Amino acid sequence: MTIKSLNFTKVLPIIIVLGLSLGLSFSAKAQSHSDWCYPRSVPYIDVIPSTEEIFFNFTKSEEELNNFKIDTVNPYGNDKIVDVGGLMEGGINVQHNLSLGYVTNPNINMTCLWFDKLTVNIGIKPTIYIAREYNKGTCMHNAIMEHEMKHIEVDKKIVNEYANKVGYEINDYLTRNTIFGPVPASELVKAQTQMTAEITAILQEHVEEMKELRRKAQQKVDSREEYDSVSAQCRSFKKKKR
Repeated sequence: MTIKSLNFTKVLPIIIVLGLSLGLSFSAKAQSHSDWCYPRSVPYIDVIPSTEEIFFNFTKSEEELNNFKIDTVNPYGNDKIVDVGGLMEGGINVQHNLSLGYVTNPNINMTCLWFDKLTVNIGIKPTIYIAREYNKGTCMHNAIMEHEMKHIEVDKKIVNEYANKVGYEINDYLTRNTIFGPVPASELVKAQTQMTAEITAILQEHVEEMKELRRKAQQKVDSREEYDSVSAQCRSFKKKKR
């Protein structure tokens, strides 16, 4: 018998519409166990929350920023035109790398599989834009910067929260599903696909939860009270001409 392993990597960004389809009906759940059909390793799980270095861009004009697609709703209503003095661009990305182990018994041409290692990275890569009309060091530049940093703090909180939730659920699933098989050796690829799909489905569910939670949390940052507060900090500020 030969023991082997395979690696799979997938990225699930929550800043775009996800079109992942999980229509598999095959099941490689444990049917029987013998002296050869057992996992050769305990699954290693590593869920890593991260925040990449913030990138700052002060080269865009207010007019250019007005053309950016913004996920939150104008708190003053659609009939009010509000210039965009700054914005935070970026989302939460979920990337996972899965390693599966398997062993084939040549005497009966059957295969057993198990989860060997799973690494999940949940991170943000933000960019803060502030219109060039608001020079660095001015009251409005600083006020806008403070506001945009609140958006980043929201994402950091969500990343940390979901890293814990994902770690718990994945660990629970792998504890309950230690071995897959035996299956005919000819169905090895089918079993690998199913095992990978089940892990992806768990992560996909959390991605959808994060999308909705993030939308609501970021909208609270872009409230009318917050916008008014930012403006009130610098009432005497005169905008630099374009």
